[in-house]
Amino acid sequence: MIVTSRLLEYPLLAIAPGMQKKLASANNRLAVKPAITAYLNCYFHIVGIHLDDNTFSSIDEIDETLYGLEGFLLSTTNFTNIFVAQIRTKAKVLLAATIGVKWTRENHGVKNTITARQQVSVSFYKLNAKSDALLRYYSGWWIECRDGKIKFANLIDFYGCYGEQLTDQILELIKSHLIKFSHNTCHTKLVHLKRITKMMCTLYPNKEKLLLLQTGKNVNEFVEILFTNLTSYTISNGFDLKSFYYGWPMTIGLFNDMLTGTVIMSKPEWPLLCPTYTTASEHDVKEDQTIFEKAFIDVPLTFSDEQAFNSFESAINDELSFIEKCCFSACSIEINKYNEITENAKLGKVISNFSKLESRSDFTTYDVCRTWLEYKYNIADTGIFSVITKGEFFQIARPLRANTLLPFMHVLVQHHPIITPPWLIEFELFDSSGQQVNYTQSGENWIATSFKPRAKGHEQQSVVLTKVTKQIFDDIILLTKDARDYLKSIGDDSYRRLFLSGGRGFQKPAPIDTIAPVGRMDSDIFMRAVMVGNVSETFSNERVGRIINRLSLRSLRDAVAIQVFLRTISMEAVAVALGHAPGNAESGEVYIPSALRFYMMDRWIRLFQNAIVYEAMKDSPYLLHAVDFNTLEELNEFLHTHKKHYKVIPDNESATSQFGTGLKVADHDRMYIELNLAKLEVLLCIYEVIYAALKTGIEIVAAAMRWYPIATLLYRAVHLHKEGTLSSYCSRSVLALFSKANPSEQLLEKIKDVVHA
Repeated sequence: MIVTSRLLEYPLLAIAPGMQKKLASANNRLAVKPAITAYLNCYFHIVGIHLDDNTFSSIDEIDETLYGLEGFLLSTTNFTNIFVAQIRTKAKVLLAATIGVKWTRENHGVKNTITARQQVSVSFYKLNAKSDALLRYYSGWWIECRDGKIKFANLIDFYGCYGEQLTDQILELIKSHLIKFSHNTCHTKLVHLKRITKMMCTLYPNKEKLLLLQTGKNVNEFVEILFTNLTSYTISNGFDLKSFYYGWPMTIGLFNDMLTGTVIMSKPEWPLLCPTYTTASEHDVKEDQTIFEKAFIDVPLTFSDEQAFNSFESAINDELSFIEKCCFSACSIEINKYNEITENAKLGKVISNFSKLESRSDFTTYDVCRTWLEYKYNIADTGIFSVITKGEFFQIARPLRANTLLPFMHVLVQHHPIITPPWLIEFELFDSSGQQVNYTQSGENWIATSFKPRAKGHEQQSVVLTKVTKQIFDDIILLTKDARDYLKSIGDDSYRRLFLSGGRGFQKPAPIDTIAPVGRMDSDIFMRAVMVGNVSETFSNERVGRIINRLSLRSLRDAVAIQVFLRTISMEAVAVALGHAPGNAESGEVYIPSALRFYMMDRWIRLFQNAIVYEAMKDSPYLLHAVDFNTLEELNEFLHTHKKHYKVIPDNESATSQFGTGLKVADHDRMYIELNLAKLEVLLCIYEVIYAALKTGIEIVAAAMRWYPIATLLYRAVHLHKEGTLSSYCSRSVLALFSKANPSEQLLEKIKDVVHA
């Protein structure tokens, strides 16, 4: 079937330029849609007719020229017979106008029925010679998206320049790349691809010229020309330049992932041009410099330099630490208050009828606490609210409220971003027989299991709790005990759910089915008050207010995803942290803005290429099991087994240089460090230990920090290798090392003893 919806995008190859002008003039004069010309061009091209001033000179010759048009349309489209007849009529009117004849029903010749005429036309078209290659050309090129939807890939210009074989090859590249994405993402990527192929066809209009792209340097130059051309086009047409810059990383990412290193072109000689929009010297994260507001913190549109990036990374780490600190504080207050009420109740007595008491001096706060524990949610039956207000009672007894558990939920999500709001809401602590489930012990670990309704194929997800989050679970169970006992006593099956709400404190408890954002001002949220109470010089009123307004479990989870990415630059690490299937790196893309992804990858590759090149060595004499790292000196001795760093110089010059102490080597293009499996595992452990220490405030000996930059680089390299993105930057021997690296817990503990101050 020909691609009728896209025929207007095809060039009029079967119509001479002079005739094209006549048809365009007739279109305007007779109000005939340009689609009629497109149908004619397609038909003429396939059957081998070239339309010019000599093709016909009378109505009869026009009839002869159009003899197979209806048969062609009926055979290659889904048009109805009536619509095809209308196309023929309009085409005849249009062509007649080009020879100065006004065609009417009176001069149309012998009248035939539509059915009979079309049957003859179909037979004529089938018997007539036609080009199968051009039929495929006008059928278009289609790709399937991840969700099964079909999209048109505009390769018209590409086909015209390079022919069918090369077009089929690029189509296969497009299909294999876009099958991973939704139809919306595919649509966006195809728009970017069209810009690339259009420029290719302009600069390299035939196969011979295209061979120039088999040189890496020319690939880089093509990208620079493409960028310049698109920038000029954007400016000259008054389009938003900022939007162009933000879309450029997708263009260049698509170009690199889909086209480089293929039959179309070589890999680039150096990293592809990917400039940022701003080059301002200030490093503050501005409110109007955001492209991504999914997390509670703004992600800058771009980073002008390393300091700007470090400022952003520090900001997100600081704000996550601030939230964690406030949550722990709120949790501690709730638990301490609960324990205090329990202790106070031991000193009081149960009062069954407060209304008979003559004055407030006849009872104490201890009596109120004791009576609350006895009557629980039937406390109003005692008449207590005739002698004290509900507000006073709440301050004394502090019953479970709608948002009491909110800080506990935030801690769980921040420590385990696999947890989502539905996971929390759906959590059942007891089964239908009253047995505790889903919060169970396995060996030394405690495991919590719940469901994510939207995670198809992975609805049930388990979390191995840490000591911190295990305590959070225990605290939640403690705080909901009174509500749970009450629900059991009245035969309400809702007691099985872990997260319960007491409403305004005096209502019947119920499972939480909606989790309010912290900034919801119509709700009484104690956690918000705690955050406001932590205003400081670092966290001003304005900054805390912004965090509160945007903070929810979802935005917190998104921010943690960004933090994971900044640590690993691994989309798969993000996906795994969020509970998606291993190997499904694309699922993490929705959480990380593309500009940040491209910046981080470019930054890492720049470090990897221009700072350190790792070269695998043969087995080291320092076998891992034979080395005992009792001191930092022994650790340094182990790691210092290296080749001297050297400057890359011509062969006729000597290579001499001194050993450097860090990654910054001003006069060196590259540095080589000999790397074996033992050393790699040690460096990975150093990264884990120091990263955890920096996060928790544990002091690290100064000498150990000199290994942290290189350990960080290697840690990220291992993650990138797992995603298959390092093959162009490392030798096979190094990739083999990355595959084998799996540090043991024993080694981790040994390194911890050495580097902790």
